[in-house]
Amino acid sequence: MPKLFDLHLVISQSSFHIKNLKMKIFPIKNYLFVLIVCSCLSANGQIRRFEFSFGVGNNGQIQEVIDEYFYISGPYYVFDEVQVSEASNFKYSLAGKVFINDHLSLRLKYGYSKMQKSYEYTSGFLSGDFWNKQTVTNFNPALSFNKKFVKINISTGVELAFYKVNDNILYFEGKDHIVVEDLNNQNTYIVQRTIQSETTMKGGKGTAINCFLELDYSFLKRMGVGISMSYGYLWSEFGDEIIQKDEFSYSGNFNLPSSSGDVKYKKYKNKSFAPPEISIFLFLRLGKILGTPKTI
Repeated sequence: MPKLFDLHLVISQSSFHIKNLKMKIFPIKNYLFVLIVCSCLSANGQIRRFEFSFGVGNNGQIQEVIDEYFYISGPYYVFDEVQVSEASNFKYSLAGKVFINDHLSLRLKYGYSKMQKSYEYTSGFLSGDFWNKQTVTNFNPALSFNKKFVKINISTGVELAFYKVNDNILYFEGKDHIVVEDLNNQNTYIVQRTIQSETTMKGGKGTAINCFLELDYSFLKRMGVGISMSYGYLWSEFGDEIIQKDEFSYSGNFNLPSSSGDVKYKKYKNKSFAPPEISIFLFLRLGKILGTPKTI
């Protein structure tokens, strides 16, 4: 067992230095460590059953408040209304469940979702490409009560959901035309300008208390499919800085600004019952099958 903990420390320290992959690798490796420990315990007969599952679903619980806050209007983000209308995205989740007895279990669930949209825009003198990206991760410990009917198992219980919402990055690259006045010659020129604009909206966090219901069907002795729904009360807090940086280049020989920047401050707090979160999953069971006598 000490070797497992040494491995866990090495994984954690290594992933800490890989900044760009921290949210993707670090939580998954920790989660795999939990699964390995539980599998070893199951093999030693110290738990009755262990269940591992992979699911795909919506990001319903926190997506509504994300759409409400991470919405920006500006000279290069005139199509943010389209962004909001198409903001739905899939969440992928891993879950491990340890059964204390036939009717009581503990569950750990990790979720990851990513929103990345891109658009082309043309209106008047302004045209270009826009994209944005944002990721959300969550970790949900839960207490579950189970009832088995032959191949069907029903679970219900209470869970805590901890969300981390990362920064929302918005980027625009395109062209427009501006009017330039020459004060010496008293002439007016229309100049084409190339724009590169990046805006960062600071992320935040959320915490929820949920009730959930799961229904699964075993099509094999140790494998099956299921559907899960959770619903509860969500506390969320986002924001602080909105940082915009613009870079410009011009056609012709004009002494005009090559860059600009702006920092705004915006905060958001919300407490409300959130929309339900629904997912389907595939599960694998290890250890003793519930409702069967222990074999040697």
